[in-house]
Amino acid sequence: MTLVDKYALLPEEIDRQSLLMVADSLRDSASTGNLTDEQRYVLHRIVRAEGDPEIAADVRFSSTAIESAIASLRHTKRVVTDVRMVQVGMSRAALAKNGVETSCLIDAPEVADRARREGTTRSVAAVRELAPQMDGAVVAIGNAPTALLALLDLIDAQQVAPAVVIGMPVGFVACPESKQELAARNIPHITILGRRGGSSAAAATVNALLDLLGGCPNTPVGLREVARRLATDLENDVSQIIVSCLEFLPPHPPEAVSILADSGVNRVVVAPYLLGNGKHATLEMEEELPLVRDRIAALPDGAAEPTDGKPIGVLIVKAGTQTRYDDCAWLKELGSWVERDLGSGFAVTVAQSHYGDPTMEHAVAELVKERNVGSLICVPYIFFPGLILQRNVLGTMAKLREEYPHVPMWVAPPLGVDDRLVAVASDRVRAAKALS
Repeated sequence: MTLVDKYALLPEEIDRQSLLMVADSLRDSASTGNLTDEQRYVLHRIVRAEGDPEIAADVRFSSTAIESAIASLRHTKRVVTDVRMVQVGMSRAALAKNGVETSCLIDAPEVADRARREGTTRSVAAVRELAPQMDGAVVAIGNAPTALLALLDLIDAQQVAPAVVIGMPVGFVACPESKQELAARNIPHITILGRRGGSSAAAATVNALLDLLGGCPNTPVGLREVARRLATDLENDVSQIIVSCLEFLPPHPPEAVSILADSGVNRVVVAPYLLGNGKHATLEMEEELPLVRDRIAALPDGAAEPTDGKPIGVLIVKAGTQTRYDDCAWLKELGSWVERDLGSGFAVTVAQSHYGDPTMEHAVAELVKERNVGSLICVPYIFFPGLILQRNVLGTMAKLREEYPHVPMWVAPPLGVDDRLVAVASDRVRAAKALS
């Protein structure tokens, strides 16, 4: 057995296990107690990038940093950074999906010339050269403390007004001081106090913020909204609702039950909010069909119209699950139901985002080569945007567009927060309560 065979995992499994380890390592950490779900989401990804749970105690968020960053990425659509290492560490798929541009001039000839003229470092000169691009942008500093100091000088002189500063330089000389100066200012910021930081932490922060961006709410926000709607719908049936995740985001189920018990609750109903629970999912087929129709209807005009008399291909993609845990029989049945529901003019097939069969590549080949579709709509059968949507679904769709350039392809939005799904969850809670 080679060392790769012994230790290496696929990227998705590395991400999954890494975030599980991060969540477990921070389970009892006081540094996460007062964070919002969005701040905790970013923190976990910084810790994963650095491989050091102890760094969590030094991560600081100003009160408006997350919302300022998301607004900037949505509207200004620019990230300015001090070094290429931060720039290349950002997710190209997520940047492209959201139309966000990046700027870095550390190796530009004019920056070297400016550094010589002004008798300063290239890091300082690069920041000064980038000043015209900073207003309203996300500025990420992940290398030199002098770059952060130069940025703060520009802000103090009212020459630039970035939306948020990600201040994570690393080093000994002037590094802690640069971050203290940032934290002392009334500027939306995310920083790591002390000497630690670096390009990987700054890039991970930007990637986490990109995860939190999108028309469909991210997982923390979406789950919170689901809980709010459930509480409204079940106000006469339950006294308290708490959202719990099996992995990644705390609290996990044992903690959630403890929280409820500590608040005086003596009966708990655990309601799985999952898509596809083996063959049991066929019980909800009738309720799921309108959701798929709505996702197709949300696409641009013309996306759901036949091309040259050819059928429209619909690819329903669920989050990947290893075959030993789910044979996907329910998914194939869902595809058949959707095709019958959409009627003539549509050809529907299903796939998994990763791990196993049916693959997206095989499913699209079937639609294009065997069923002769003229266009294709991918419908992600997942709740919220995140790593699976960005890396697996959108990444694979980009490759498929290159492989089949003659077939127009669109990706529908995820399911998101939908009152019909909330109603299904409410019904399950009431049914479980009646049996208890």
